Amino acid sequence: MTEHQRFWSRVIQSPDGCWVWTGKHGKTGYGQLMVKRRYVYAHRYAWGEIKGNLPPFKAGGLQLNHKCRRRDCVRPDHLELVTGRANLLCGTGFVAQRAAQTHCKHGHEFTDENTYRDPKLPKTRACRTCRTQRAKWYKLADDAQGNPCLVTP
Repeated sequence: MTEHQRFWSRVIQSPDGCWVWTGKHGKTGYGQLMVKRRYVYAHRYAWGEIKGNLPPFKAGGLQLNHKCRRRDCVRPDHLELVTGRANLLCGTGFVAQRAAQTHCKHGHEFTDENTYRDPKLPKTRACRTCRTQRAKWYKLADDAQGNPCLVTP
């Protein structure tokens, strides 16, 4: 059986339109296929088969994003080439969740006026209202000079 035939023998179509990989899966849930004595991701192989060669996978390069959110989907129509950052923000991980936040944990909205960005860490943000309240609380604690009765949170 050729490599091409082995690949397509492990793909089934699901009712939602995805082409699901039924072969080996890695720890992260992506399908894997043995090609020339090494494993390649099944979705990258499918992209190469149908749309042509993919740029090499490396830091800073383009990556394939699953628009359907299924890691075992190998349908090229469900994949798009994006930057690493865009791929990260499209996901459901911690970074994507934080980027999607519109309010801080105390309910203050992240607006241009209420958002602080540290010059040393420009991709992070903090609520200015919470920072101001925290600074006032620490100033009160300093003024009390160790007397807990004078500190009001």
